[in-house]
Amino acid sequence: MKNNPYKGTGKVYSFTVSQFFKSRANLVSLIVLLVFALLSVPAMCLFSRGSGDSPSALSGIDRVYVRNETKYDEVAPLELSLKTKTRSNVSFNTAEEDFDVNKLGKKDLYVSVKYDEGSNVFTVDVLSAEDSSAGIIAKEQLAELVKTVLNEARLKEVGYGDLLSAKDFSVRSGKVSDYGKTEDDFGKSFGVQYGYSLIMMMVCTLSASYIIRTVIEEKSSKLADLMLVSVNPRSLMAGKILGVMTCVFIMLVSIISGVFISYFVSSSLMNVSPVREIMASPGFRALFGNVSPGTAAIIFVSILLGYLTFSAISGILGASASSLDETESVNAAVVFIILFLYIASLVVGSVGGKTAGTVISLIPLISVFAAPVQFILGNIGVPELIVSWIIEAAAAAFLLKACAAVYSSLILYKGSRLKLRQIVSVLRGKSFS
Repeated sequence: MKNNPYKGTGKVYSFTVSQFFKSRANLVSLIVLLVFALLSVPAMCLFSRGSGDSPSALSGIDRVYVRNETKYDEVAPLELSLKTKTRSNVSFNTAEEDFDVNKLGKKDLYVSVKYDEGSNVFTVDVLSAEDSSAGIIAKEQLAELVKTVLNEARLKEVGYGDLLSAKDFSVRSGKVSDYGKTEDDFGKSFGVQYGYSLIMMMVCTLSASYIIRTVIEEKSSKLADLMLVSVNPRSLMAGKILGVMTCVFIMLVSIISGVFISYFVSSSLMNVSPVREIMASPGFRALFGNVSPGTAAIIFVSILLGYLTFSAISGILGASASSLDETESVNAAVVFIILFLYIASLVVGSVGGKTAGTVISLIPLISVFAAPVQFILGNIGVPELIVSWIIEAAAAAFLLKACAAVYSSLILYKGSRLKLRQIVSVLRGKSFS
């Protein structure tokens, strides 16, 4: 009967996890990251230079121009002025039909309210100058103010009950140059791609650094020679990669928990408007605002495939070196690959469209950065996403086999770090089973 190629993986996994938490350097790094996470929210609030956002965000605004294109006369400067809680003298003015939005000042806002009879939706557009000091919170507060006045007018008209809901509104905000565009054009697509890709990049770079260091340390200390006596190269690398995945997951959960603790504690002690401004951005809300269990599962599978792929690449390049002095250069090479794919996904992903989304989702390596985002944005469907996963899983499987082959072939190699052409030569001389 054929031997199990992954026999002994569990032992290597346990050894890798225990060694990770025995390392003083890893523990210090984890503590430092946790401290930064706990201090992140108060630091952002204390050192933020402000964006016009205070307990009353409109207090940083001089003038608000109102363009009402609905039948409700209550949406007027006087009514809005009476409703605002700002302590400063914000001047609410009527914007006539020929009002030039390009003449808005740094502390001015323009709000346009329209009604689409076909879709039965009120559209609230809030605009600011290109060099405006008004932040997202100020714009959202103005939009909420308009919605409140408009809802009261509608209820007064029908004369009974609370029959209105937020789905009756389409709220958009941006710069003057964005006027007439949809919320997607205000940065939603780029924001979603940026947010997810950043998470993927963090997971990959954290794991790659540790895998590279441990592989080189084992080779230089002869530890790998001893481990290969009881386990084969494939199970050795599989156990190592799974062990590092567990350690990185614990680190990320600790950091994210620290940020949440920091936010909730800080919100009871100080004004956290700068953080709320980030959370109010279209991209952040699109990625994290409505994460369903299905979306969370898609993100998890994609991150797992990305982790396995770049861990295998890290193992291959780590095995090609034999000295601890080469650790930094190997790590830099892996980070360069990750950054290149990360930037490529941002550039192509921000273009938008179904064709570009489908193409970028089916290219191995870059697909782990792009496919889930394109699915969330609606540019690809479930069939394309599944095909993308199959292609990426095949690529990860091939790279894991290649990693085991290179590791076993170069276990005794003590020369300078091999170049890509030499690594390919090593692979050509190795048969995969």
